[in-house]
Amino acid sequence: GGCTSGETPTSPPSAPSSIAVAPTTTVIPTTSAMTDEEAAIAAARNDYEEFNRALVTLDTHEFRAVVQPGCLVCEEDASKIESLRASGRKIVGGHTSLANPQIESRTSPSEVVVVAHLGVAAMQVLDASGKIVASSTAKDVQMRLWLRKEGARWLVQAVFS
Repeated sequence: GGCTSGETPTSPPSAPSSIAVAPTTTVIPTTSAMTDEEAAIAAARNDYEEFNRALVTLDTHEFRAVVQPGCLVCEEDASKIESLRASGRKIVGGHTSLANPQIESRTSPSEVVVVAHLGVAAMQVLDASGKIVASSTAKDVQMRLWLRKEGARWLVQAVFS
């Protein structure tokens, strides 16, 4: 994975800071009735839904399942979450929401770039005693996801702004 513009991928505003939210995952399954572009957009939405679930549960298994190995930003986010879990910390907040996703470009028949606005709620990281050890403010950014189709599934291979 990587960026088509030659820029270094940047991490979406995520991990170490959050405000506890109940898991509200709305996985959007891809179906054979969807167009290829609709399926790619659904996969981009699903990526953030799985990321939200990982923030709440600190379990990155499903999040890792929707990304290509080698997606640097994805790996960094998953590793941060796993590190927090291992150290007994928890994330409160940080829910992400993807708005107006669109296919920005098709780099090949099996690769697309989806662009969308990403809203990220304020979040905090709490240690085992409940003390706030890190925090971040809410953000609204434009984000791009470079997806590659593997068989019938679209997987995220890079995330950049």
